[in-house]
Parts: sequence; structure tokens; C-alpha cells
Amino acid sequence: LPSRFAQLIEKLHEKAEERVVILVDEYDKPLIDNLINKEVYPEVKRTLHDFYQAIKASDEHLRFVFLTGVSQFSGLSIFSGLNNLDNITMSEENSERIRSSHIYQASKSSLKSYFSALYQNIFKSLFLSIL
Repeated sequence: LPSRFAQLIEKLHEKAEERVVILVDEYDKPLIDNLINKEVYPEVKRTLHDFYQAIKASDEHLRFVFLTGVSQFSGLSIFSGLNNLDNITMSEENSERIRSSHIYQASKSSLKSYFSALYQNIFKSLFLSIL
């Protein structure tokens, strides 16, 4: 799966002739949901690690990656390949930086509204369908 994800990123970059942006909302939810499940948690952690390794391996095809979450799991090995993380936690210290970076909250419906046609064109060009 990680290699297929990396291939998708590369193909999107080639087709669009633009570097890819990845948005991961609530990256920590699978970890939090399975924190006390000793059977599932290690598998979730491994899957996330592989996912982020694929992102790291695709660095030349990426414009940026934006992760949101409520917990900071920096001590886990899931991010071992991502050595260029920049924590912009919502705090007084970062508030000006966030405002100047033009980072705004967007709902799923607004993202679909603005980018639906783009998604359709990209997926059609890759002979895929949107689930």
C-alpha cells in the first residue's frame, strides 16, 4: 500500500504538472481510538508509520503536507521519516504566524465545492473514480 500511495503522488504530480498538496485531518484519531486496544494499536501505529514513510519518500513531488490533530504524538515512531515537521500549534505564540500564513479552517463541504471539478479531472485522467 505505501508504494501504491507513493506512485499515486508521483502520477498526480506528473499529470497536473504541479507539486502535490496533502491534507490529513485528525491524523491522531486512529491512535486515540485504539489507545487501550493492545491488539489493534500496534497495527494502527505500523500502518500510519508506513503511510508517513510513503509521504517522505515522495518529497520531491510534494508542495507541502498539512496535518491536523488534537494530540501531539511526536515521541512515536510513526513520524520517524518526517524530519522536517513544523509544529504550528494554536497558541498565543503561533497566532501571528498562523494569521500571516493564511491558514484557514475549511469544512469538507467547502473543499468539495471548490475542488470537485479539479478532483474529477485528475481522477479521470488517471482512469480512477472517486468513491
